[in-house]
Amino acid sequence: MKFLFQNQKRALQAALLIVCTLLGIAPTFAQQGFVGIQNTTRRGLLHATMNPAEISNLHRKVEVNLFSIAGNVSNDVLSFSDFLGDEEITEILFNRVDGPVNVRTDIGIMGPSVGFRVGKWGFGVTTQGFVRTDVIDFDASLGRSITTATDGQSFVESTISLTSNQRINLAAWTEFGLMAGREVFQNENHRVSVGGGIRLLMPSAYFNAGIENIQGTLRIDQNSSVITNATGRLNFNYSGVIFDESLDEFNLNALSFGSISGLGLDLGLSHEWIKDGVVKASSGFSFKGMGSLDFGANQVNHNYSMNIPSGQSFDLNQLEGSFEDIENQLLASGFFTKTSDGDYNPNLPRLLTAYTDLRLSRIFYLSLFSQFNLGNTSKNEQIAAQNIFAITPRVKFGIFEIFSPWMSTEIAGISGGLGLRAGGFFIGSNSVLTGFLNDTNQADAYVGFSFGFGR
Repeated sequence: MKFLFQNQKRALQAALLIVCTLLGIAPTFAQQGFVGIQNTTRRGLLHATMNPAEISNLHRKVEVNLFSIAGNVSNDVLSFSDFLGDEEITEILFNRVDGPVNVRTDIGIMGPSVGFRVGKWGFGVTTQGFVRTDVIDFDASLGRSITTATDGQSFVESTISLTSNQRINLAAWTEFGLMAGREVFQNENHRVSVGGGIRLLMPSAYFNAGIENIQGTLRIDQNSSVITNATGRLNFNYSGVIFDESLDEFNLNALSFGSISGLGLDLGLSHEWIKDGVVKASSGFSFKGMGSLDFGANQVNHNYSMNIPSGQSFDLNQLEGSFEDIENQLLASGFFTKTSDGDYNPNLPRLLTAYTDLRLSRIFYLSLFSQFNLGNTSKNEQIAAQNIFAITPRVKFGIFEIFSPWMSTEIAGISGGLGLRAGGFFIGSNSVLTGFLNDTNQADAYVGFSFGFGR
């Protein structure tokens, strides 16, 4: 409870510390990030991770991915210049908007992976790792109340009315993927393939702090933080030692990799329209992320129902010590009832993707891509994802390709970038152009290298 109310500012700073860490990594080498390169004419394993039906359409008979790395930070409040200024990020977040604040981060790494074609079949083995940290629907007015009191005002009273589930969430896991696809129909003008993939999941860490349907009055001064006439529901969920005993600092060393514990399933279909022996359009759609991470009984998942009657109050400042100490103090007050759930299984991002790549001339191409989040982001057990629509014009000169992805995401809005492919090497960003031309709410980059042989 101390973490969720009195130290909301500290909790958000901890999450933003992770965001800033990822932001520092991304420009150096940096699933959303691969959108600009996934529809290139050189079909590789990145295409197959987008749609397993593409494993039977590989550019070469054997394709090997050495590495592919993408990183993305997006939000609906902060521009890139805000991170370079002197003002505290939390102050900007709380004072700039009245509605909910959202911050999404995503790092995806594809390690050594291989795919190959045998007749009409295609098979692949992939290794991937993901780290996501998200601030979801955080109420800016609540943040202002807390920071105003801690920054010098003698007394602040605020009415809390939070209907949505506000979350600070972190998820990290690795995957070992197996996929297969097959051409099921072909004539002079059409080629159709289907495919599927199984992901063997190795959970690393999952942390969630959520407050839902909180109604009440918060009174803060220099000596106390009192909540009264309040009801609501809280969730605190973590794996490993995510925070130190006083809940003050985030422990990156807790992100250790575990054993296989969970399955994911992907299904897809692809279509090629062929005219005069040339592929004029390549299209497909896929359902991805049907599965969950299984953390087992070691995952701590505590839910608290809060009921503080009118005329009674609870001082959050009395909460001290480790999480176990704080929990005992909450329960001893009589205002909180705890329920605990074991065998916690957070859901993977559940996505529907659809795309088309059009050949307009010998050198000009245009790609359309859309991603729809099928999961309920407000649920504590759901790893977040975004809705995305992207248009990517491309110019191809032999093995060289220049492309410019333009994206619209539900969190950051519109961004535009630039990328280059030379054979199996690619580098680019989906936001570098709008970042230079105008302040943008997204920063991302990607780089990778693969090669193939055989025909």
